[in-house]
Amino acid sequence: MSPERERIGEEMRPARWPAIVAQAGLLVVAFSAAYTMQPEGMFSRGEWVAFGIIGLAALVVGIACRGEDARGVLGAGTLGLVGAAALYLSYDPQLASLPGMSGLGMGTVGLLKPSLAHVGVILAALFLAVQLGVDRRALADRVPFRGAVVAAALLVLVLAGVMWLGLHNIYDLSGTSSIGELIFRTLAYTVLMVTCLTLSGARGVGGAAHLYMGAALLIAVARNVLG
Repeated sequence: MSPERERIGEEMRPARWPAIVAQAGLLVVAFSAAYTMQPEGMFSRGEWVAFGIIGLAALVVGIACRGEDARGVLGAGTLGLVGAAALYLSYDPQLASLPGMSGLGMGTVGLLKPSLAHVGVILAALFLAVQLGVDRRALADRVPFRGAVVAAALLVLVLAGVMWLGLHNIYDLSGTSSIGELIFRTLAYTVLMVTCLTLSGARGVGGAAHLYMGAALLIAVARNVLG
């Protein structure tokens, strides 16, 4: 092949390094889900079975849908679901417990109780944004469920705001989760799910994210049920 053809081939090949790096963020979420030990009685056995089914489904889809095959409704939907389940189980390690970061346990940030998993969410979303800016050809043209996830998040935030405004002058809500924490966690779930839906089947990602996210969920189930 001539140098000119090689140059043209390189220009036509989608840049995929940001999508590959974005997986580091998903791996952080997966690690946190597998690492966290839930309080005794936090989930019933039936709920743990549901988490196990989600993890197993992600593994099956990751094996069956390779490369761009994972861009479809099944592939994207499964990765979005397993990502949300993993973040739901992720509580430890808290950022305030990490060396040199004890100051995060105080003030407004401390009230939000951010964990290492939230850093992973930001990292994955950041490099997805870089991928969109560098070369969006590595991603699917249409992302299933993205609009539905954003609409559901907006609905949750609107209903939470209406209920808080209606009740905070009547009841003492100091012992409940703050509206700020609810907004923070809703945004975290939304960002992670949209990121997972978009990265599913992307060049450099394929079905790999399904495998390690599904495995992390199964490890979390095993550690908490058997451990």
